[in-house]
Amino acid sequence: MGMSEFVKTTILSMIAIGAIGAAGYYVAAPFVSADAHIAMAAKKVNQETSFEEVEAVGMSEDQFQLRLHQMTHQKVVADEKRGAVEMTPETIDNMLQIAKANKDVYERFTFYKVELDAWKNGDFSNAAEFHNVIWKLHLGTDGEATGLMTEEQEARFVEKHFR
Repeated sequence: MGMSEFVKTTILSMIAIGAIGAAGYYVAAPFVSADAHIAMAAKKVNQETSFEEVEAVGMSEDQFQLRLHQMTHQKVVADEKRGAVEMTPETIDNMLQIAKANKDVYERFTFYKVELDAWKNGDFSNAAEFHNVIWKLHLGTDGEATGLMTEEQEARFVEKHFR
């Protein structure tokens, strides 16, 4: 095998591996934990160079809303909750990165940014209203938030779902 054949084979192999990796991300994304999904999306956002995309980077707006909705479950009182994402400073930062990278794509970018900035500053006072807007966007029928949990309720929720 000549040097140029070796180079060609190496390049084609790298392209094939990259394609398989990219496909694997989209196939595996629904099966990984929500936290890992957010972290992977934030990492992907940081690797993108052009933010002039028409398509969302990292995660679609629907997926983004779902993750935000699951984050509010740590803070709100509701009859039914499906899914939970721990509201950590790292997760909030990752979600902010994803939102900013998609500011020209996400229809409700400002709505998300205002709430995520508040959370980053420790203000969760609008979490129930925020939860309900997203819940209604996704045609929720059970589990409307009725208010914020007490610190004790939140501590029990965190213990049950994340520890």
